[in-house]
Amino acid sequence: MGQKQVGQAQGGLLNRLAYSRVMKHWHDCAATAPDMTGEDLALLRKKAGSMAATASGLLGRIDRQTEQRFNAADAIDRPLGCDWAWRPQAFSMPVAPQAYVGAASGCCLGEDLTLFHDCPLQQLSLRQIRNSGRPSPFGAELEVFGFQGSFLSLVVDLPPEAVQGFRLHHLVQLGLDVRMEEARPVYCRFNIQHGPNSDQLVSQMPVGGGVVQFDLAYTKLNEKRLEKAWIDLIFEAPAMNKITLQDLTLLRHPRADL
Repeated sequence: MGQKQVGQAQGGLLNRLAYSRVMKHWHDCAATAPDMTGEDLALLRKKAGSMAATASGLLGRIDRQTEQRFNAADAIDRPLGCDWAWRPQAFSMPVAPQAYVGAASGCCLGEDLTLFHDCPLQQLSLRQIRNSGRPSPFGAELEVFGFQGSFLSLVVDLPPEAVQGFRLHHLVQLGLDVRMEEARPVYCRFNIQHGPNSDQLVSQMPVGGGVVQFDLAYTKLNEKRLEKAWIDLIFEAPAMNKITLQDLTLLRHPRADL
């Protein structure tokens, strides 16, 4: 073993010992807390709160760096001229909560994927799944049993950096890898709000998934008043079906000159 490897091994051992001492200290504090005075408890709470804030900040930083690493090597196939490509959190990194049983309308997987429906019995579930051998490390699974509502959709909220860059010459491309126990139509509706107005473009996804494009030239987009954009994935006749979204990507590129 070289000198550098010896140093790394010793450093790892010291780190583990330090971690063990810190954990033992806090376990001991928890065990003796019932016997502490009010003053000691107040001091201990202050120290614990400081450590919790530091740990929370560290976890947030780890999550952001994890997302950046996934995005840096996201394996999204970009056409010529593509100036933005993106995969929602639920498909790129672990999210919490990861599953909903009896999923209510409005429940979310990550910051940008939301379930909407009007089924009164909520006989459905939504969860994040882990992929293997696919460009996206994660996917989303929607299982529907009895369904007495009139609509079921998943809404993908586009991030602000995408919305503010939209121009009338852009095409927005949605890529979807979807599997169903029973093949049913999936409609994709692109929505963009600009000032008091909004526009919609609708397309049907091919069976089994694929790519659909939305041409912003067919909207009355006010480029100076962009506010937000989102995509509705609308599932027709969803009862007694399992819908697995193994990947979902969005990208933006200029329309080819004619």
